[in-house]
Amino acid sequence: MFSVHTHALVKDNSGAKKIQCIRILGTSNPKHAYLGNFIICNIVKKTTKSVFKKKIFLAFVNQTKKNTRRRGNFYVRGTKNTVILLSEDIKFFSTRIYGKTPLEFFRYKINNFWHYINGLF
Repeated sequence: MFSVHTHALVKDNSGAKKIQCIRILGTSNPKHAYLGNFIICNIVKKTTKSVFKKKIFLAFVNQTKKNTRRRGNFYVRGTKNTVILLSEDIKFFSTRIYGKTPLEFFRYKINNFWHYINGLF
């Protein structure tokens, strides 16, 4: 669970290291992003020239420090807030994802959230 202006680590090989959350997508005015949510972010720290700092990206929340409840009273918790970057045409920006990937990553289809993302870019 993290809110707007929170920094998170990027867990893919896109070239970005750290991002800052600008907006959380979902209901009319969400206050916190949980595991499996989409956010709009800006890159704060990068490693290569392939990613631009001033460009706005879409990201998928991969892990959060706050516990997330699943069915059967199971709780999932990550060590850090991590995200995976998505490109403008709602595809993965990178070719690999590092670390653990939760079940929510496979359950939520990116195409199902097209109506949230359609007018942003």
